[in-house]
Amino acid sequence: MISSNFEYFKPGTIQEAINLFHSLRQQGKTPLYYGGGTEIITLSRINLLHTDAVIDVNGIPECNSLMVQNQKFILGSCISLTQAVYQDHFPLLSKTAREIADQTARNKISLGGNICSNIRFKEAILPFLVTEAEVVVATLNGVETLSLKAAFDEEYQLPLGTLLIQLIVDERYLSAPYYANKIRTIGTVGYPVLSINAIKIDGRLKIAASGVSTLPIQSELIDDPLNNGQFSYTERIKTAIEQWTQPMINDIQGSIEYKRFVLERTLHEIFHQLEVE
Repeated sequence: MISSNFEYFKPGTIQEAINLFHSLRQQGKTPLYYGGGTEIITLSRINLLHTDAVIDVNGIPECNSLMVQNQKFILGSCISLTQAVYQDHFPLLSKTAREIADQTARNKISLGGNICSNIRFKEAILPFLVTEAEVVVATLNGVETLSLKAAFDEEYQLPLGTLLIQLIVDERYLSAPYYANKIRTIGTVGYPVLSINAIKIDGRLKIAASGVSTLPIQSELIDDPLNNGQFSYTERIKTAIEQWTQPMINDIQGSIEYKRFVLERTLHEIFHQLEVE
């Protein structure tokens, strides 16, 4: 049970949602956008989150897009993780989303909600990081398209009140050779020791990983040594891990030493599976 009262709004347009958010802020309230609502409900029940108003964006058509147009795959931020699993165009996303939570939760969790959540793993972002996706966002200044890295360069970079509308993947990435794996300490449901995505595009390997650090990681500083064919796989992996852009952490999923071991082993597997030269 949620112990506090809040107002509920369901705008039908992007502009209405943005105006509503800022109007509520000016009234001294703390509004939140609502997609699947799982994080809001869960954290509110245990008094870790408070809001005066929720703005349900599921009624905005652009946030529910799922289509190929002009050689781009467009996914609305409000589609569920279940829809992400069963869409037919982006197999890397399907495989990654299938490993997030369980079926019942995936029916509720939205794609944008997972990516924008306070949960540090944000596994749904990984396929979009390795495919150099773009995002469509809305602010008081209007709607614009940005690179995903500009909006989510490890941490959320957008101004308060920004609405994530869509994610866009260039069609050429959809059929690229890929790898996705989620390693847990135990069981088939739960947070990862390591969740990792990789693709090989134009002969180059790109990786993105979650679970090892406090934020999802994707960086050319890591990809560059992995693609340096002058060295052995083992040397490349050692150098890439030395270039890791966020500190590795101890947590309930595993120690730093164990995570490093799992990461090294998985990178070797990626090299072999994707036939990296």
